[in-house]
Amino acid sequence: MNLIQKKIYFSVFRFFKMAPILKLFFCPKKTGVRCLLLHRINLDDLAPLRRLLKKMDDSFGFISPADFFAYLRGDKMLVGSKLLLTFDDGFKSDRIVADQILKELGINAVFFVCPKIVEAADKVSPEFKRIVQNNVFNGIEPSLLTTKDYDFMNWEDLKALANDGHTIGSHTWTHQRLSSIKDVNELRAEVAASRIDLETKLNIKVNCFSYPFGNNQSINALAYEIMVKHYDYCFTGLRGVNTVSVRPHHLFRDKIEIEAGDEFNLNILEGMMDWYYWLKKRELNKISGDELSAGRNQG
Repeated sequence: MNLIQKKIYFSVFRFFKMAPILKLFFCPKKTGVRCLLLHRINLDDLAPLRRLLKKMDDSFGFISPADFFAYLRGDKMLVGSKLLLTFDDGFKSDRIVADQILKELGINAVFFVCPKIVEAADKVSPEFKRIVQNNVFNGIEPSLLTTKDYDFMNWEDLKALANDGHTIGSHTWTHQRLSSIKDVNELRAEVAASRIDLETKLNIKVNCFSYPFGNNQSINALAYEIMVKHYDYCFTGLRGVNTVSVRPHHLFRDKIEIEAGDEFNLNILEGMMDWYYWLKKRELNKISGDELSAGRNQG
């Protein structure tokens, strides 16, 4: 969604807030969990991020990854809307946010990382730069990247996060767009071998996965088939609330845009963007074969 579309949605949602009946119809309150998505955080944004997370915590309340997974299994009850914080890519700024903000607020998050990038984070070799340029930044012109764009967490950072109670998940082996991989063995390595490496290096259990870029164009049926075999949960980049009936491999996330301001992000948590993603969610069902499976089960 581009900036103009976001401004239109924002204006319409403001109208809904002035007309409670319309808001109740288009954005009904649901008991569930909204998973928030963050990537690299500019150090200048630490203070605004802390303020925003505090407001979100006061309004909704954050839960831990363990409680979220227990809710999805039906082992834990929730009242109202709650929040779960997640980070993709494994930038060094994530560790700074964890140490300087999350620890103070008592928030435990999920950090999705790519083992190959973690392994090379301290070396900044030509291969490492190529992976970052082509995979993380989707083939961007190298001259547009700065030193901070190559600043990723290493194994010691991840061990520290795990020791502080955070959850580590897989974000593939090298951050490739899974739908672009034609070789099935390479696809298995990106999805499955990444989990094994994380578990071996960190001595933890890895049960959750998020695929790079998070949209429907970045995933296909074969990638989903492999992912379902190796992970209990998969996080997408589609916005929405996760109710108890959500498919555990179709978990929705709302990207937080600090520069858009507190009001914009808080309105997202009230469902401002959900309608836009309704058809995208149905498309994801078809990609993963869930509708076909449901039809066979009903038959």
